Amino acid sequence: MATLSVVMTNYNHSHCVSRAIEAVVNQSRPPDEFIIQDDGSTDTSIDIIKPFVEKYPYIKFVNSDKKRGRIPAMQNVTSYASGDYLYIAAPDEYILPGFFEKAMNAFAAYPQAGLFCGDQFNNITGTTGMVPYEMYWSDRELFLSPDELADIYAGGNFPKCVVRRDEFIRAGGFITQLKWHSDWFFYHVIAYRKGLIYCPEKFLVETIRQQDEYRFEGMMDVQKEAEVISNIIQILKSPEYSDVLPYFARSAALFPLSRSCVDHVMKTIDIKDIPAQLLMAHTLYVCNMEQAALRSEQARRGSEQEIASILEKINILILNGSVKDASGLLDTMETKLGKIPQILELRHKITCINKVIALLRNE
Repeated sequence: MATLSVVMTNYNHSHCVSRAIEAVVNQSRPPDEFIIQDDGSTDTSIDIIKPFVEKYPYIKFVNSDKKRGRIPAMQNVTSYASGDYLYIAAPDEYILPGFFEKAMNAFAAYPQAGLFCGDQFNNITGTTGMVPYEMYWSDRELFLSPDELADIYAGGNFPKCVVRRDEFIRAGGFITQLKWHSDWFFYHVIAYRKGLIYCPEKFLVETIRQQDEYRFEGMMDVQKEAEVISNIIQILKSPEYSDVLPYFARSAALFPLSRSCVDHVMKTIDIKDIPAQLLMAHTLYVCNMEQAALRSEQARRGSEQEIASILEKINILILNGSVKDASGLLDTMETKLGKIPQILELRHKITCINKVIALLRNE
């Protein structure tokens, strides 16, 4: 029978870690082992975690005397896992009932799959609101091969997953250079090697937009984000990942990451390099289209301002009695622009003035 390991690393999450742990131990199909590592917390986290360790024999506790940092901590805690499948939990989010049972039953039905995922709720920090995040890939549970996934993915993302531990190791685990995108990377590598099982149910509540949270602090720094994306591209170009690079390119997987810092990314990679161009193709296309639209809009506004200036000049000529000069300019404008309302209005003014002049002459 397949086994499941759950790992979690905690740092100063005393306000929410018990909720995350309870969500794991209360699953209808509990994990075979649950490894919780504290990364040198200075709050009361350890006091909150210890009663769970004493109550549940399958919970193992790893304590660090000093803070390792996000990636080293995750590298360490996952090294203790021994199950066939792995779920990486976070102290500031929590899974919903039935998640592990659904996942393990799905793997039994589709043993070729590399990971299992569903939909989730996003909880905005400081609020009680739950925003659904749904993939809409199917209205029933199904297996998607790498080719099928690449065809429907279209630059999206998928929530946290239960993964095959051997494929997690093969994918490189938490790669230091990829920082806050390291889990994003191995999820995609596994999916594009082995395919995934998707179940259209919500299994996770994730807290988003925490200003002091590791990934958001990094992603908000454009230069740091560009450096990580450039590292992703370099790693995908290596022989170890040549099998999945075409899937990353075909599915526009990098688009959500690179869109905000495309200029910085393009300064750090060889733009003549074909694999890099393929990986960035969708981002570059969208950016080029947006730049073209912006230039077109700027040209339109410039043209409108120029026309408005000339029309104002014609109006002043009319008011000053230089009707002949005004008519000449209007003829030129009408040739370029046709009978637009502004020209017709000025034509009407000139006609009225000419009628008045004719009447005065007849008198």
